Amino acid sequence: MSNITIVFAILSGIPMFCALVCFFAPDSNEEKVEKSKKSAWCYSLTTIVLLFIFGFLLYCDIREIHISNLTIVFAILSGIPMFFALVCFFVFDSSEEGMEDSKKNAWHFSLITMILFSIFGYLLYDDVIKQIHENSSAGQMEKITDMQVGLRKQIENISKAQSVYQSDIEKYSNEIKKEKEAKHITSYAQASERMKYNIQLIREVDAYNTEIAKIKQVTENGLEETIYKERRLNAKFLMAKTIGDGKVLSQEVDGLLKKYSPLMDQYVIDPKKLTVKSPEEIWEQIGK
Repeated sequence: MSNITIVFAILSGIPMFCALVCFFAPDSNEEKVEKSKKSAWCYSLTTIVLLFIFGFLLYCDIREIHISNLTIVFAILSGIPMFFALVCFFVFDSSEEGMEDSKKNAWHFSLITMILFSIFGYLLYDDVIKQIHENSSAGQMEKITDMQVGLRKQIENISKAQSVYQSDIEKYSNEIKKEKEAKHITSYAQASERMKYNIQLIREVDAYNTEIAKIKQVTENGLEETIYKERRLNAKFLMAKTIGDGKVLSQEVDGLLKKYSPLMDQYVIDPKKLTVKSPEEIWEQIGK
């Protein structure tokens, strides 16, 4: 049961308790008895409205229908004028003029309720249709296809970054090679400050390049698995039409999305966790 359903279950109990108190708490004063009855009716009607909303939310929970926040807002808004309409219908002034005013007000509140309820009905219909589509084979396959598009985009972005990093490494390496040949430098100890700065840049860029290569490999593996799962699930969905096992397949697709969706996010590299080569290793690497 969702949190908002529990909230309305509790809220329904409060006016219900107050109504029972007003109905059964005796008072010798006739005027007070009449007021208690009217109050009891008000609390009872409030309870009916809250129970209506609670029942709707409970039904959605049982049927596992995901309701948007906007739909819930209009469900609640529909209950407010409904409550006032009920109050005007059932708790009215005993005078003829008071009864006439109550009827007019009741019709006004009823009209507002119908308008809000129409909007609520449309939003609810939209939520249910979306859910039916998501749980259908087409909806499930669409989820996997969207994820594959995201994974391919991520691989493309990483490849572009690798290309830039590799270009930088070659650029700094060529500068070091030229200076080595021009000054006949044979060891890292003889390297100039400029060469050492370039080596430090290569160390950092190489470390990032190595790390994103790992991310790329994991992403490529994820893409391959989703392609395999897509083909397997296509066959399973055909079977599901026969055996009615669509819910299980939906859970399997959701598990796949949960596993690989993070790979579509912007990758973040922690500099503290990078494996950085020593300056001497980079020097030997350039000399090869």
